[in-house]
Amino acid sequence: MAPIKLYTLGEIGRQLGQPLHRIRYAIESRGIDPHAVAGHFRCWTAEDVLRIKAEIEAIDAGKAVAL
Repeated sequence: MAPIKLYTLGEIGRQLGQPLHRIRYAIESRGIDPHAVAGHFRCWTAEDVLRIKAEIEAIDAGKAVAL
């Protein structure tokens, strides 16, 4: 079984082209928990990154994303 690729807050920001405060807001306001914690780094999966992206797009559109 291949290891799961995990992304830190900074990696997610670079991948989505968004500042960290927007990534943090989406994660905290939508209750997106990290998949793992490595030291003091919170880490999310690629699936989580897609959800974070969708949540930021919804925030920009003034809507909430249905889960």
